[in-house]
Parts: sequence; structure tokens; C-alpha cells
Amino acid sequence: VNIIGHSQGGLTARYMATNLGMKSKVATITSVNTPHKGTPFADIALDVIPNWIKPYAAPLINNLSERLYGDRSNRSHDILAMGDAFRQSYATVFNENTPNVRSIRYYSYGSHMKFADPIQHPIMFLVYPVTYLGGKHYGLSGKNDGIVPIESHRWGTYKGGPSTPWYSTGVDHIQATNWAYCGQAWYDVNGYYLSIAKNAKNNQ
Repeated sequence: VNIIGHSQGGLTARYMATNLGMKSKVATITSVNTPHKGTPFADIALDVIPNWIKPYAAPLINNLSERLYGDRSNRSHDILAMGDAFRQSYATVFNENTPNVRSIRYYSYGSHMKFADPIQHPIMFLVYPVTYLGGKHYGLSGKNDGIVPIESHRWGTYKGGPSTPWYSTGVDHIQATNWAYCGQAWYDVNGYYLSIAKNAKNNQ
């Protein structure tokens, strides 16, 4: 099979193929906006948030995203556990224990925001500056999708990101999958994923 995984899904696919005995069943793994090298936002946010607030953080973030995007499928997400998996220290250990499989071809795609635009990116504009400064500090570049620096997206053969019209200020982390239909106004979602699928098929 050819696997396409967004964000943490790209890490999950790599782990499954390398460590769960699935390597013979996988032809290609394509990651989209995946934090292969971690994201400084996770390190900064989890260190700044007081411990007594952490139990309330996930419901608060989920409620905010539900109100802005009208999607209720994320209510069971453990945001803090996800954040720990995005730490750079975690990424280093993960990569050491999850080497690429020789028989599998790895491709990666990533998008970025041009700046902190509150109109097109009603959630990501809040975290873009932190990720920008953190990316610069940790050597992952300032260019980011709101959560993940674009240098962290790169794994295997990097294929770039979606084309956007002149009026778009880029594609952020959640728009990359058109979650709750939040991306289709800013880029050709169907065309983008069709090109990703075709690349996997042609190179399996």
C-alpha cells in the first residue's frame, strides 16, 4: 500500500512500517506537514503553561476550534500528549529508533503561512509568531505553517507544497488537510492531493 499521513500521521506511518512488522506491506510513505524534527512551539508552550492549567488546556483548545470551524470530531484528542510527541527531544529519540526501511520510498510535502493573517488563519495566526521565533532559535527556519517549521516537514524526498493564488497568505497546518473545509477557499485541495497520490503511485 501507499500511505499518506498528515502531521502526527506521518510519524505514525513511519513507526508502523519500521517497528510493527509492516515493512513488507508498504511501498511508499508520504508525509504532509509532519514534524519530523519536532516543533519549537511544543517545547515553548508546554514549558510555559503552568501545571495546574494543563488539565483544562485540551477542552479549551478543542472548544475554540469547534466554535471557529464547526467541527466536533476532535473532542477526544489529548492535546497535551500530542504536544509531547511534537517536542524536539522526542523527535530526536523517535528518529533514532525509527530508521527508514530500505524497501520503502519516503516523500514529504509541506506548506507555510506568509505571515500571521487573522482573516485566513483564525487560529494559526495566534501561534505563528511563536513558531517563527522558535524556528529561528532552533535552526529550523522561521517559515512555518503555524505549528511546524517547514524545515521539520522534510523527510525523504521533499516535494514542496500546494500552489496558492495571489490573494492567499499561504496554507496553515490545519488547512493543509482542508479540515472542516477551511482550506478549499485558498488552494486547490483536490488537485494537491491528487498530485500527491499520483507521485506515490508512479514511484512505488
